[in-house]
Amino acid sequence: MLLFLLTPAIVLFAQEPMIKEETLGYQQQRVFWVQEYKNNTGDVLGVLVLHGATTEENFKSLINNKLGPWLKEFSQKKPLVVVYPLGLPGRCPVPKENICWPFRQPWEDIPFLKDVIEKVSRQHALKRWIAIGISNGGYYLASVIQSGERLPISDVINIIGGKGWWFKPKAVWQPNLYILAGNKDKENRANARMLYRELKKTGYGGKAALSYEEFQGGHEIPFEKLAQLLEKIAAVPPQN
Repeated sequence: MLLFLLTPAIVLFAQEPMIKEETLGYQQQRVFWVQEYKNNTGDVLGVLVLHGATTEENFKSLINNKLGPWLKEFSQKKPLVVVYPLGLPGRCPVPKENICWPFRQPWEDIPFLKDVIEKVSRQHALKRWIAIGISNGGYYLASVIQSGERLPISDVINIIGGKGWWFKPKAVWQPNLYILAGNKDKENRANARMLYRELKKTGYGGKAALSYEEFQGGHEIPFEKLAQLLEKIAAVPPQN
């Protein structure tokens, strides 16, 4: 539940791209960053990016130097509004100062993420959202799916993440789920395979897609594979 809203501030991390920082107030203030890539016509796709176990500065660096410029280039094919919510410190095994998502208690951040999606949807008239979970962010989204929680998202890309902490016989929320694992990332690859196998056994899918794919590499973002998936997802028109 949204308790109060603080005045948004504009923060420039580099010449490009510009990121708008906003906050939502709960018992503990929560922060999310927004990038707009509307260089094309057509329906705008909302993209929720959940980071891995990292520091705020390292996440800014990833956005500035790799992920942000890459998404800007991709937006020439499909206009995007990209949202980067921040997890909280004290949730990671080590080091404690890293910010993480609570994959053992996935319900803790559901209100925050829903409020972020609702607010940004109103601001930009968005009809459709997808989520990209990286490492800890991927584990968290798997836990959300497996715990019976829900998010207003049609597609989830789980990158170098794996099986969530919670598991029910049948997932209630069934977005299209695309799992990507590095063939040299042994532990996370094993957990990603386990996630795929266990969901497959339950009959996950129905109308939803469920896929698992490995790429050449380790614990990293496979931008080529990610582009292929985003193109596939973006080609599907939003449902009214």
